Amino acid sequence: MSEQPLTSQETQSGSLTRAIKAFEKSDKSDFGIGIEVSYEKNNEGNFEIFCWTSIVNDSLRVSVPSHTFVLPKFHQKILGKGLYLGDYVREYIINNSNPINLQIGKDIRERKPFITNAVRNCLLRFLEKK
Repeated sequence: MSEQPLTSQETQSGSLTRAIKAFEKSDKSDFGIGIEVSYEKNNEGNFEIFCWTSIVNDSLRVSVPSHTFVLPKFHQKILGKGLYLGDYVREYIINNSNPINLQIGKDIRERKPFITNAVRNCLLRFLEKK
């Protein structure tokens, strides 16, 4: 898997691999969880940020994506050039004073809303199937 996956399929695969490795680390684990955040172009050609979370145990594998969010133009340009977005996310925050843009920048940098959404939904689905 690449350092910055750019497809949903690659991101899901990465989260599943992380979950399997986490589960295999200890014989006492009830389950393993893997989280992967990435970007993918939507049907309009704009990059969106999202997260996949996977949970595995001996008998069950569940993978669930988060909601998506279309990235601002600043981030679109960076990804469009094939650059690693993580090297530039703070620049967006530093160069913005608008409170809405600052919150968007924080959400993209920290990725918390996407991770929280995917983890919550994956846990619910995992517990429902268990």
